[in-house]
Amino acid sequence: MQSEGASTACSFDPRHVFVYGTLLLPEIQRRVTGRAFEAEPALLRGYARRTVRGEVYPSVLPCAGDVVDGALLRGVDAASLARLDAYEGAPYERVRVRVERAAGGAAEAWMWLLRPSERALLSDEPWDLATFLGRDRARFEAGYAGFGAPEPGDPG
Repeated sequence: MQSEGASTACSFDPRHVFVYGTLLLPEIQRRVTGRAFEAEPALLRGYARRTVRGEVYPSVLPCAGDVVDGALLRGVDAASLARLDAYEGAPYERVRVRVERAAGGAAEAWMWLLRPSERALLSDEPWDLATFLGRDRARFEAGYAGFGAPEPGDPG
């Protein structure tokens, strides 16, 4: 469930993950993986964030000149990556992207992106964290089937 994007000059740490939607919230990270991660603000250039049709969560798509604000999660272990793969589901693939750290410098990280064959699922509506928190979060958390508390000793 992984593919590589264009190579960049910065090094890749497989424990880095760029998030731009529901996983910006530590509580949702915890519900998916059993833990929350250290995070720092980061930007993804060349992509736009849009709401998935009929849903309250986003995906991103390549879009020259646009920028997506998000967070760079650090220390994401293999079991958590497997849980995140399951959370994102089959329409998404895990890809490597280059992000700019708000504190300066760049990093390569994993990110989930709708597969090209699934891009018709995206609307033209931009996704906004404040709107999600104020209007959509409770409905998302009540109805999303991708959550599952990790069982003790379950590696993912």
